Amino acid sequence: MLTEMDWDHVSSASHTPSGAESARNYERGAYLSVHLARWFAHMGYRAVAQNTRHYDIALPPLAVDAGLGEIGRLGYLIAPCFGARVRIFATLTDMPLIPDRPISIGVDEFCKRCKKCAESCPSKSIPMGEKIVHRGALKWKLNEDSCFEYWSKVGTDCSICMAVCPFSRLVASGKVTEHDVFEIHLLIEPYAASEAAKRASSKDIDDLHTLLTMAEENIDDAEYLQRIRGKFHIRLARCTGNPILLLLMNALIELLRQYFLDFKELPLEKKAMEANKEILDAITERNPEKAAKLMRMEILTIKKYAESWAATKAKRKPL
Repeated sequence: MLTEMDWDHVSSASHTPSGAESARNYERGAYLSVHLARWFAHMGYRAVAQNTRHYDIALPPLAVDAGLGEIGRLGYLIAPCFGARVRIFATLTDMPLIPDRPISIGVDEFCKRCKKCAESCPSKSIPMGEKIVHRGALKWKLNEDSCFEYWSKVGTDCSICMAVCPFSRLVASGKVTEHDVFEIHLLIEPYAASEAAKRASSKDIDDLHTLLTMAEENIDDAEYLQRIRGKFHIRLARCTGNPILLLLMNALIELLRQYFLDFKELPLEKKAMEANKEILDAITERNPEKAAKLMRMEILTIKKYAESWAATKAKRKPL
């Protein structure tokens, strides 16, 4: 589980408010993880809270496996909606559960090019170079000693890398909404479809066909169709050969997934699948204008459904 650190406090790094916000979130995480452990116990299962008072395992790799985000150059987990402004907690249990899956929001490719955290690090503890293998894992290896030494000098948790990370500011304080995300979708996805019609290789087209075939085989599973729709759009962006476009598409799809976690409408997903078939036909025909027009129509349809669902959800009153 993750707790979000307040942007206004984090942005003060490396001054006192950032350290106070870190402490506040460690307290929140301890409270949540312990109460969850108690709930598991009441259900008849063993459970151990993992928080600042007790760690049996390293939590960042666990968070990656749980689909909560990716590890960035700065060594922190980067989450889809909050960037590096999160603290990680967990509760270990023997209750049988359905596991989540790792996600990709383009952190790896972005961090290779950005390097803002490394450039801003006052102790130069964040590497500017490539990943290395450390204890069996390929990672950007921090210099923990110089990092903690700087913490002791300034008397706070520093948090400068967390504050300057572009992902941390993406949806800070709710300033980015689902409307903003759809607006960017409408700007870049028709372009992506147009470019895919020009550049897609035969293998690219085969891969897109495979995704739609998988959707056909699970035509009555809204959640599965939604997942395939996201993969289709990401694979289409890959067809353009533009890594920045692919990075943006990964981030946009994941942001929409976070905004609409409970939004799974089978009629919509079936419509979207049919629309994607038409888009793929236009790409196969090498018709950029038609592919762009069809993509725009699909996004507007999804936007209409999503906004209606969100409005209905907002009107519901708690029992």
